[in-house]
Amino acid sequence: MGSIPSGISGSRAAAVLGISGFDTRLAAWQRIIEEAEPGWNTARGFLLPEREETAAMRWGTAFEDAVAKLAGKALGGRVTKREKEYRDEITPSGAPLTCHIDGVIKGRLYEAKTASSFSFNSSWGRDRIPGYYQAQVQHNLFLTGLAEAVVVCLEFPETPEKWEAMGWYTARAGDKWLLQNDGAQTGATPETWARALAEMGFFHRYEIAADQATQTAMLDGYAKFWESVKAGKPPAPENYADIKRLFPEPKGTLIAPPAIEMKLREYRDIAAELGGSGPQAKRQEQLKVEILSWARGQAAEEDDESAEKLVIRNEAGEKCGSFGKTKTGALVFRA
Repeated sequence: MGSIPSGISGSRAAAVLGISGFDTRLAAWQRIIEEAEPGWNTARGFLLPEREETAAMRWGTAFEDAVAKLAGKALGGRVTKREKEYRDEITPSGAPLTCHIDGVIKGRLYEAKTASSFSFNSSWGRDRIPGYYQAQVQHNLFLTGLAEAVVVCLEFPETPEKWEAMGWYTARAGDKWLLQNDGAQTGATPETWARALAEMGFFHRYEIAADQATQTAMLDGYAKFWESVKAGKPPAPENYADIKRLFPEPKGTLIAPPAIEMKLREYRDIAAELGGSGPQAKRQEQLKVEILSWARGQAAEEDDESAEKLVIRNEAGEKCGSFGKTKTGALVFRA
């Protein structure tokens, strides 16, 4: 690496530690390296993870001020230092750490989230927050030196995706956000909605103390990850999306050893038996990652059939798998 990467941010803490649920170590690694050296991934034949703005992100942004006002009213104070940046170049992990906090309220770190009822009921609770947010909170507590955090969550009874499908959308008017629906009414504000939701019990508050043992374990995880950043060596793929970014132009023919042939056979058996649904789908995903991780590290020889895709054969020469692009350009694995 020619440049010094920016560091591990609080929003990437969970991904770096492998507990995100939204992003993988590899995706975080690629973005960090790309920020230091634009074009680094492309030069090595890697595809960058896509940046997608979701409905949940749009509505979360629109409700930031409204949630801060609810928190101030509930806690009898005002949120200050909003979006303040903290940075530590020298940490026990060897990695520079950064964060942009949502704010500070009455001497405590303030972190705000929004979540649909489906997400809240599956990942949150009356006395807990999701592990991926716990990582962000402990990361930010470490950098700010604060002893405690207040995490608030405004629960949406419907998903923002469904609201947008019903015609609602967020719109900026000067320094104000509006929630508009051309087919029903216009001019509603996030503050109006937030107050109504809070009155119905959809506003939740959590107090979380800084945990030195957790922070120490996180720093250990950061240290291992940062070594891979400095070495320019990608972390192991965790899912099929990771594989496709590391292996976007598969071609050539490979002979599968017995262990890989067994994985291919198991993959086919799952598809034939249950269609890859439920828990079996996770096993299929795991098998696909293991097979293609092996294939990516092999030297393949091209022939007429494998000039534009990867072909996997067993030791008897029988075709038992392939990985390549469809006519629409999508990468597809078959076994």
